[in-house]
Amino acid sequence: MSPTLQSKIERIIQSNKHKVKSRHIHFSFFVKRNRIICYGFNKVFFTHPLSARFQTRFNDIHSELAAISRFPYRIRELKDYDLINVRVRRDNNKFALARPCSKCIKMLLNFGIYEVSYSNEIGGFSHERIS
Repeated sequence: MSPTLQSKIERIIQSNKHKVKSRHIHFSFFVKRNRIICYGFNKVFFTHPLSARFQTRFNDIHSELAAISRFPYRIRELKDYDLINVRVRRDNNKFALARPCSKCIKMLLNFGIYEVSYSNEIGGFSHERIS
C-alpha cells in the first residue's frame, strides 16, 4: 500500500471513528489505483437484509457490508476493486488485526471478491487470497 493511500485512510478513520459505537473500530475501503471509492464502518444495533442472509454475528452491520452497501457502481463491478480492512484500537489509535470473519468471507466470495488486504497485529498490512 502506498504511503499516500495509507495517509488518506488514516485521515478518514480519524474524522469518522467517533461515529463507531461498537467495542471495536473497523473500517473497510474499496480502492482502485490508490483512490478510495467508498468506505464503511461497523454499526451495532443496526440491521441489513444481507446481515441476516449471511448470518453475521448479532445481525449487526460489519464494515465490509457497510462498504458494499455504499458502493456507487454496479454491484457486479466490486470484483474489480481492492478491499482494505482496518481495525483501530480505542486505547492508542494503533492498527490491529482486521481479517474478515468467516461470515464476511462467505459474503465477499458471494460478491466475487477473492482477495483482501487488512491491518495486522504489528501495525502493518497483510494481503490474503480468501476461499
